Amino acid sequence: MPTTDVPDRTFTPHELHQRAISVLDRIELIAAHWRRGRLPAAADVDAVAAAVVDLRTQVERTALAVTEADPAAEAHLSAALLRIADAIRLVDRLAQEHPRPVPATPRIRAVPADADPPVSG
Repeated sequence: MPTTDVPDRTFTPHELHQRAISVLDRIELIAAHWRRGRLPAAADVDAVAAAVVDLRTQVERTALAVTEADPAAEAHLSAALLRIADAIRLVDRLAQEHPRPVPATPRIRAVPADADPPVSG
């Protein structure tokens, strides 16, 4: 789930830390499925990748605004960055374990239910 589900909202360092844990959990679930031979849906991979990029941006932006006078906030942001780094390392490991290209899944164009069936030639 991308972290931009609430537009123009600033998340607290604690919320960002919790979101980082959630994103890492999602990547670990995808990894477990991958290792069992089940390829993740492209939409799942895209959603997690977007969440990682967005989360990292938000953490870095928040870190610039946090002062050293708030050690709890700094601890949450550091922990969030560690979870993001763990997620990136996990993706790298998966790529090394499975160096072959992932087969493309053909996309099926939606057809209205009342459309005539396709004609075979």
